[in-house]
Formats: sequence, C-alpha cells, structure tokens
Amino acid sequence: HMILAMPLILYDALREKKPYLAFPALLFIFSGSELSYQQIILAFSGVAAAFIIYRRTSALEEMLGNLREQRDEHSEQNIVLSRQNAKLIEAQDNAVRLATLKERNRIAREIHDNVGHMLTRSLLQSGALIIINKDEKMKEPLESLKSTLDTAMTSKQLFYSAYQIQPLT
Repeated sequence: HMILAMPLILYDALREKKPYLAFPALLFIFSGSELSYQQIILAFSGVAAAFIIYRRTSALEEMLGNLREQRDEHSEQNIVLSRQNAKLIEAQDNAVRLATLKERNRIAREIHDNVGHMLTRSLLQSGALIIINKDEKMKEPLESLKSTLDTAMTSKQLFYSAYQIQPLT
C-alpha cells in the first residue's frame, strides 16, 4: 500500500529539498480512494512523524556543522597562539641575550677604563722615575718597566678595539 510508504517518500522529498516528490503520495490520499478514518489518521501520523524526524535531523546536521566550524576556528586560533608563543619565547631569549651582552660590555668598559687609567698612571710614574733617577743601576729596570707598561697599554687598546668596546662616558 502506498499509505505505508508515504512517510518515507515525504521524508526523502524534504531531505532532498524537492517537495514536489511528495505530490504523488498526497494525490493518492486526496484522490478520493476509499480510505478508512484509521488509515487517514495513520497516514497523517506518518506524515507528521516524517516531518518531525526531518526537522530534528536538519537541526542535528546544522549543530554538527556549527561544531565543525567552531572546532576549525579553535584549531586555527591554537595554531596562531602557538606561533605567537614561539615568537614571544624567541623575543624573550633575544632580550636575555642582549641584556647579557650589554652587561658584559658595561663590565668590559669599566675594566677598560680602570685598567687604562692605572696603566696611564703607571706609565707617567715610570717616565717620571726615569727622568729623576740618578742611579745608573736603576736605569735599565725602569726602562724595562716602562716598556712592559707600554706593551700592556697597546695590547689593551688592540683588544678593546677588536671587540669594539667603547669607553664609558
């Protein structure tokens, strides 16, 4: 009997978004064929059930689509956040490296300036001692001391210029 297949035909027509497919079944019901009240009630109950099942299935599919969209958005956001975290960690590492280099340079400049002042002072003192020295035995050790201090000053300047360390101002 066509009446038993009608809910399935209606459901299929609604799912396919082609309501005209349900017209033959509806024409059968309203064609004037002799149907009992029980058969008509059964037919309308089947139609109602098909419509309810269609609505619920459509709502479920829509929710699943929304969930997929949200999942995809969250996945994309997680990827973006992971990249941003990696950039932040890299920036933090660079900041630590830069701070370390700045501190090393500061210490090197302090040492450079301090050592430079002491070497300059020692060179001046040794030069003064050489000039005022009257003892011939002390002339050679004083000249050797001045030469060693000159070499130390030259080495210090070469070292700091090679590493481009600027004196403190």
